[in-house]
This record gives sequence, structure tokens and C-alpha cells, in this order.
Amino acid sequence: MEGDRAKGAARRGAEPGRVAPFAPGRLFAGWKRAAEAPPSDLVVVEETEGALRASRVARGRGETPRILAATRPLPASGDPAARSARARAALAEMVTELGAKGCPAVAALGGADAVVRRLTMPRMAPRDLLAALELECRKQAQAPPGETVLRYERLEGAAASGTEQALVVAIAPSRRVDEWRALLSSAGLRPWSLTVAAAGLRADLARRGALSGDGVVAYLDVGQEQSQLVVLKGNDLRFSRDLAFGLSTMTAALRQIVVPGMGTVERSQAEAETLLREHGIPSGVEDARFSDGVPLAAAGIMLRPSLERLARELWNSFDYCNEQFLGEAVSRVVLLGPGGRTRHLDRHLAGVLKMPVGVADGATEGRAALASVSRGTLNFLEGAGSGGGVAGLAEAIPAPAVAVAALVLIVSIAAPAQWNVARARHEVASLRGELSRLSQERDAVARFRAAREEEGRATALLARLGGGGFAWSTLLRDLSHRVGADVRLTAFEVVPPAAAPGAPPASDGIAAADAAPRTVRLSGVLRSPRSSPERALAELLRSLAASPVFDRVRLEACERVSDEVSGFAITARLEEGAGS
Repeated sequence: MEGDRAKGAARRGAEPGRVAPFAPGRLFAGWKRAAEAPPSDLVVVEETEGALRASRVARGRGETPRILAATRPLPASGDPAARSARARAALAEMVTELGAKGCPAVAALGGADAVVRRLTMPRMAPRDLLAALELECRKQAQAPPGETVLRYERLEGAAASGTEQALVVAIAPSRRVDEWRALLSSAGLRPWSLTVAAAGLRADLARRGALSGDGVVAYLDVGQEQSQLVVLKGNDLRFSRDLAFGLSTMTAALRQIVVPGMGTVERSQAEAETLLREHGIPSGVEDARFSDGVPLAAAGIMLRPSLERLARELWNSFDYCNEQFLGEAVSRVVLLGPGGRTRHLDRHLAGVLKMPVGVADGATEGRAALASVSRGTLNFLEGAGSGGGVAGLAEAIPAPAVAVAALVLIVSIAAPAQWNVARARHEVASLRGELSRLSQERDAVARFRAAREEEGRATALLARLGGGGFAWSTLLRDLSHRVGADVRLTAFEVVPPAAAPGAPPASDGIAAADAAPRTVRLSGVLRSPRSSPERALAELLRSLAASPVFDRVRLEACERVSDEVSGFAITARLEEGAGS
């Protein structure tokens, strides 16, 4: 940070044709970058729900990293003290097995323990910025105030204006940070970095030159038990979230397959994994094929609920990103991890999300990705905003370089005082200019806040006048996923409750319009060139009945318009709670 400031001051003060004065900060900035770079021999420690894994990553110059890994099971639940003791013993065993005692170690906080947010804040001093971030992130913290650790990094070039700065903030309970530090130290490792998994994924993509600066890209890392969604625009980390979806989710759905005319077909864990690995997500012509006597179409139906939940979670995350960044929408999705290579998963998500979905080439495992993170990236083991810290510089600077640095420091102290005075005057003038620009924008901020308050009041009034909080956008989005290619809707209307079939009669003087739930009527046409319309209608009714926003789906009318086209009318009751 100090080196960047010195370089900026030298650029501002240099005149054409004159050599810029020597800035010692440049030398220290180079040493700082060397201190923050990942060591050539590093141990990555990862904790999952049922296991602890240690990976020793050794890098040579220009060589592919060599990875040696060891895994030990852990109790998924039970006494926390017993689980902690078991984790220490297991890590000590693995460190001895890998011969990694004394090596630097990196780990990541995941799940609900770590919260990652991308914020835009006014430019201010580091001490004031830390206090402002602690106040801003108080609602997102998973622990009471005073019991959390906050780390941030600046995103250069991502600020909205010269008076603002873009930050990525990570928050974690201090208790979990102390536990990880004690765990690494107890096994004979040197705690080097404790960060978040999203930072490791970004660092690995940057190392491989796979970061895209053209648009907003969502990276979905599908693991065994869960998935991680990370939204990036270049180096700008905009969103990170863990999703309860993984290979085990799809495998569990294939353990019991309901086959029409045969009943429920039971499969073992190994058979379900084989079916998923060989056939993936059945679609298109594969629906007519069989595997061990079971039609793949039935397997696709069993996978549909979990895939629909995944699509809804992705849509909600994308909507949040679009709202936070003024409509700068996610342009494509990239699948990572072992689950990302599931056959036809990319094609299925592309059809549901209506955007390009691809599979990353040469994607590394999570442990190798975490080994690419630098020491100053959201490191809970270092001071907030300190980067690599004094300890990191001490490790990176050799003894001869220390002597050179001492000589440079003596020369810089003996330099004329006029140069320091001129630089200070220039900085004061710059600060005055920034202060004048801030005063000009104060009125604009006040008008913006007033407009937001008025918008909030108008939204609340509209909700009260509408008589309910049903989210019609959710209904229409869900409906667009359930209408097939041979069906076209021509009308969508809300039926008055009194006219709805099967509505209960009014009682105790309450009007039927207030007693009955809302009902909608869907009218349209369907194409059935090679078969009767009954099959297409049955498929449409089954799809609507499985929707979380419809209930009591009924067919009111169906008549053939021509040899290939039939008209229909369907009524359904709205589940008010599901769409809110």
C-alpha cells in the first residue's frame, strides 16, 4: 500500500524531461509482492462434513505442481471437544505421513462461518475505513459484535468514481479463526493463510489465465456434498454462496426410481453412481433408452426436482447480482469440480437458465486452487488491510537485502527536507480538490436518499392496494419452465373467486370474494401432429401439478381446432405463500 502511494506521488510530481527521484517504496513494494506469493512448498488443509484432508503442493519453476494428499474420516456430529481432539490427531498423522512438518499451511473457512460481500465505500483513511466496514457489515456477521474478524481487499479500477473505492469484505467468527490457528500449529505446521474458498477459486483462475474481463461470469463448482457459486467480472469478486447441491444429491435421487407399470426400482449406492456417471442427465433421444431394464426417461423424472431447486437458487442469486450492480447481468455460467463434468448437466442448465453454460477445461481440484491464493488476500491470520505483514516481509527478505535496505533508509533520511515539503503540499492540494468534489456531491446524495424513501413508501402503498404480496414474476418464470415446445398460451386471467369451480360457499356474512383463494385460468393451443392431444395435455397437467405455485390444477375444456391443433382451458388455484 505504501509503495503504491509512493509510486503515485512520483508520477504526479515528475516533470517532462526530468528523471523522477528515487523512491524506496518501489523496492519495498517488490519485496511485499514476493512475501505475498504462495510458497513453493505449501500444505492445504480442508475440512468437509465427514473428513479432514491435507494436501502437500510442491511447485518447481515452470513445472506442474506435484500434489500429495492424505485423508482421515471425522465424526459428522457429536461432542465438539471430541471432534476437535480427533481433528488434531488426524492432522498430525497426515502431516507425518506427507513429511510436511514445519511447512507453511493454508486453509479456508466455508459454509455459514464466512460471509463474503462486495461493497462500494467512500475513500478514507484505513483506520476510518475499518470502523465504517464494521458498522456496515454488522447485520451480515454470524457472531455478536466484538466476536468477529473482518478482512478486506481493494479492487483497483472497479470504483464508481474517483471519490469511491470498491472492496471485497470477508467476515468470520473470531472463535473459528482461533480454532484453525490452533489446529494448524498443533500438527507442526506454520499457519500461513486462512482465507475463503471463493478467493482460492479466483486465484486459480487467474493463475491459469482463465479470468474473463468482458462480462460477468458465474462459476459453479459442483462438489460431492455441496456446490459453491462465485460470480466474477475479471478480478472483481461480486458474489459468493454455498448451495446444498452436489453429486450426492443427484445420486440419492436415483436410489429409488418410479417406473410406470413396474413400480419402484431400488438401486444401491454404487449402481446409482454408475447410472449418473454413464448417462448423466437424460434428455432428448436418450429418454427412449434403457439401463438395466429401467427407462432413462424415468431416471430423468427423478432428477428433475433437485435440478429445479438448483435452477431456482441460481436464478435468485443472479437476480441479486443484477439488482446490486444496476442491471449488469450474469452473461454465462462455467461449471467446475467433479460434479460439473456430469453428462448433459451443462445442456440442461443452458435450457433452463436461457444463457450459455460451459464446462471449464483443465479445472483443478479445490486443494490446488486454494494453493494459488496470495498471503494478502482476505487473510484472517493477518491484520486488516495489512497484506503480507511484517512477518511476511521478514520471511521474504534475505540477509544481504536487509543490509541494502538499511543503507537506502539512511540515504533517504539524509535527503533534503524541501522534497518532503513539496510532496506534502501537493498531497494537501489534492485532498482539498477531493473535498470540494465531495461537497458538490452532497446534495446529489441527499436527493438520492429522498428518492429512495419515496420509492419505498410507494412500494409499500402499492402492496397494500394490491391486496397481497404475491410475486407474479415468480409465477410467470415458473410457468415459462413448465410449458413445453408444443404448447402456446394465449390468455392468462384471474378468475373471480365467486366464479371459481368448487369454491366453498360464503359463511358468517363473509363475501365469497374474501373467503375463496385466487384462481387463474390458462387458455391456449397445443400441437399434436402425430398423436392425440390427450398425451400432450397429460404432460402439461403433470408439469403444472408439480409447480410450487399452483394447486388443484383442472382441465375445463379441450376441443380440436384443426387436424394438428387443439385448444384448451385449464384452471388452477394459486398457492399464495409459495410466490411471495
